[in-house]
Amino acid sequence: MSGTLRYAMVSGIFAGIVAAFMGLLLFVMFHSFNSTIFATVLSAIGTLIVTLFLGLLVVIVVIVLVAIFGGNPAEAIGKFFEELLAPISVVVMLGYFQGLGYSLSVSSFNPVFTIFMTISGILTAVGYFLKFRLERRSTHLARGFFAIVGIDVAGILIYLGLSPVSNYALGVFSLTLLFIAYPNYFYLNIAAVLLLLVFMGLGIIQLRDRQESAKPILCVGIGIMEVLSGILFLGGTVSYIMFIPGFASMLITLILWMPYAWSENEAPPSLSKKTSRKGPQEGVQKWE
Repeated sequence: MSGTLRYAMVSGIFAGIVAAFMGLLLFVMFHSFNSTIFATVLSAIGTLIVTLFLGLLVVIVVIVLVAIFGGNPAEAIGKFFEELLAPISVVVMLGYFQGLGYSLSVSSFNPVFTIFMTISGILTAVGYFLKFRLERRSTHLARGFFAIVGIDVAGILIYLGLSPVSNYALGVFSLTLLFIAYPNYFYLNIAAVLLLLVFMGLGIIQLRDRQESAKPILCVGIGIMEVLSGILFLGGTVSYIMFIPGFASMLITLILWMPYAWSENEAPPSLSKKTSRKGPQEGVQKWE
């Protein structure tokens, strides 16, 4: 069982490292898109307002000139708006493809991130439950519960918080082109609280068990990083931007945790057989 325990634990931590890295990229990408889209929307609104006022002024001038020199006012105004909408349509298309690129990027990262978070929580929990069967310590049972409930559910909630909200038809295909400009804070707030509880609980238990660890200094360092990760994730309830340092801290924590878990779950060495000392045979000097 010791080999299964070791590889389950290390595999879960490795999956967590991948999930933390992908979560970091996911929220960096999401934040970058939001910053861009808000600047684009503000500039587009300002441009639209100025264009409407200028267009109204030009329409009045066109009507007056057509009335003076003769001709068809409707045809002249239609041609004017056709030329006016041409640059606006270019801006709309740029935003359209920008949204398409963002959608395809996030839609490729988000499910894979959730899969690795789920695998990490399950394998880490399996490792702790096996350790509980060996040592019968309630702290291992608590760690397994934190891992399988907190990490898995948090990953699923983050996926739901960044999920698409609408589909747009592109020819005969239906593609997800737009994501919510703001994340779903209901799901992300719960995910942030769960990640706080997970890493805070794991960190406190890690610090508590430092005296029984084979590497107490590394054990203390990992415990401090876990508590710090939980605090950073709690900031996600204030702003989703705090998920960026949260996943960065989680990445560092799990990288430190991997060699620690490998050494802590090492199989005990087998006892060497001692050569048995036979008693004196007949004709041999007796034991003194």
